[in-house]
Amino acid sequence: MKFKTDIGFSLLEVLCVIILSLITISIAIFSINKFISMYYINTIAHQLMNDFYMARSKAITLHKDIVISINEYNSTLHSNGSYKIFIDDGSGGGIPNNWIQDGNERLLLSRVMPKEVKLYKSTFLYDKTGFQSNGTPLKQRWGSIYLKGKHKFYKMTLILTGRIKLYYSNNGINWQ
Repeated sequence: MKFKTDIGFSLLEVLCVIILSLITISIAIFSINKFISMYYINTIAHQLMNDFYMARSKAITLHKDIVISINEYNSTLHSNGSYKIFIDDGSGGGIPNNWIQDGNERLLLSRVMPKEVKLYKSTFLYDKTGFQSNGTPLKQRWGSIYLKGKHKFYKMTLILTGRIKLYYSNNGINWQ
């Protein structure tokens, strides 16, 4: 009886399978990283929009002016941008309706952009907006905030009626 001694794979075949597997894995990792960064900016953009909705809702329910103060991206200060939302009612010795959080005016929310996302532009006058008790923008300050991620851009727009819309772009020029 004759036995076959050539069982298994040759070294060349094993190396080819390993190399092809490594190439496939490296492509998959690159795609996953791009997906994660796009998901991250998407989450931050929707969080910004929800924070504006929260500010509008608070203005209506509390019957008080709510101010949103925006700080844009600043490379010299190593800041990716931030915003804060507060009640501008002059409580605790503050000055009401001055667009500045002073005295003991209550801070509702403060957010700093993470390192992966830049709040790079605001078209609001003096980078401040807010809502009055009827849900419309304070002193008719409508405008947009622009966010930039690694692979995607977002623009959140507040219009005169108090409606908030979110747009995205792959190049920062053509918005959908």
